[in-house]
Amino acid sequence: MKIERLVIRNFRGFDNFALDLGGRSHFLIGQNAGGKSSLLTAIVRALGRDLSFTRADFRDTGQPIEIEVALSDFTVPERGLRRLHSVRAASEARRWRPGGLERGG
Repeated sequence: MKIERLVIRNFRGFDNFALDLGGRSHFLIGQNAGGKSSLLTAIVRALGRDLSFTRADFRDTGQPIEIEVALSDFTVPERGLRRLHSVRAASEARRWRPGGLERGG
């Protein structure tokens, strides 16, 4: 499985962030507190591996957190992941608000 594109809105230090990865490998290099761990955490949460959001994850608690991950090149075992977890390009978006998950698209 490869990540083609990542969009993060209202998550920690990210107000409205988009990154086209084109399915290629990349290095994350930056200063301390630059958002490297937050970017990786956003990917993990978008894929449904950890949905433990707290109020501190919201840049603006009046707005939902939106994390979109476009994936490509699924192998046979990974195809189920696409159906189970939200990927905007393939299915639906996930928006987190304080107090729970809101589905929409």
